[in-house]
Amino acid sequence: MTDDQRKAYTKRITAGNPTEIIVTMFDMLLGDLDEAETLISADEKDSDKINLTLRHAEAVIIHLKSALDFKYEIAGKLFSLYDYSQREITKAIYSFDKTHIENAKNVMGSLSEAFREIKDFDTRPPMTQNAEQTVAGMTYGRNGIDEVTQNYDKNRGFLA
Repeated sequence: MTDDQRKAYTKRITAGNPTEIIVTMFDMLLGDLDEAETLISADEKDSDKINLTLRHAEAVIIHLKSALDFKYEIAGKLFSLYDYSQREITKAIYSFDKTHIENAKNVMGSLSEAFREIKDFDTRPPMTQNAEQTVAGMTYGRNGIDEVTQNYDKNRGFLA
């Protein structure tokens, strides 16, 4: 994942409601799995980069699992799907076998599409209502277009 991608995901998470955050997590996960597949297919494999990418994908799944609310029946079913995908990624870490990555992508891709559809109906406000606002392309620096933050507050983030 590049620094630009990391910044874009961070902005999406800070500006998103709960469902949008989950969709962003799925996008990160699927991006990691695509990157790992590409790295495994490369002529000269960089095992450290493959491991790092797959471990990040695994961390995303762990986060999705920890965010489940088990007072709802569907959480148990989602947990099973997340757990299966995590096991497949773990197998891929140790075998560098794209089949395991494809299995995880199939399951998580379907879930991603489902959450993407749900996102359109979720009208809750962003989780971080007092996060700093970023405006891109409004100012020019010596090296190009800069980003400017507005309403900077050292206590920004989740409202308690």
